Amino acid sequence: MANETWVMREIERRLRYLESLGLVSVGLHASTHVAGGTDPLILSQSQITNLVTDLAAKASTAVFTSVANGLAPLSGGGTTNFLRADGTWAAPGGGGGGSVTMYTTAVDFGSTGVRSKTFDAAVVGVTSGQKVVAQLSANMPAGVALDELEMDPIVVAAHATAVDTVRIIAASTGWLRGQRNINLLVSS
Repeated sequence: MANETWVMREIERRLRYLESLGLVSVGLHASTHVAGGTDPLILSQSQITNLVTDLAAKASTAVFTSVANGLAPLSGGGTTNFLRADGTWAAPGGGGGGSVTMYTTAVDFGSTGVRSKTFDAAVVGVTSGQKVVAQLSANMPAGVALDELEMDPIVVAAHATAVDTVRIIAASTGWLRGQRNINLLVSS
């Protein structure tokens, strides 16, 4: 019933809009029409009521198809299914994702300062081409203050280059010195 009420209100709103444009007039039907059909179509109140009732009935039952607009079918509840283009609800394909393992490795930029540096880290079990995401760790090595992390904007990237090896590329607009910890998130 709530859907039918909404449909009726929507049809009435649209009719009032068309009436405000002078395209439709709610009242008696014209006895003659202007050539070309540009005069307003006048609908009686009973015609509007019948139209609204008919459209509401169709809207409450018409499910969309590949060639016609309509409503989505009932979902059956839950949060795991999605609506397919053919109008059916289905579980996503793929059977779920894998897992991610995090490794933390310390890198040393040295004492003289550099703007970028490449490191090879030993990560047991990694294979060439495996997905790796690198991020600067908030866990600072011994002797490095956490506020130094805020002072040095460091961008890191990584990729698995060989069995048990991940290449880390780090760069900054400032000078990089000393040690930093890098988290490596490796998909499996």
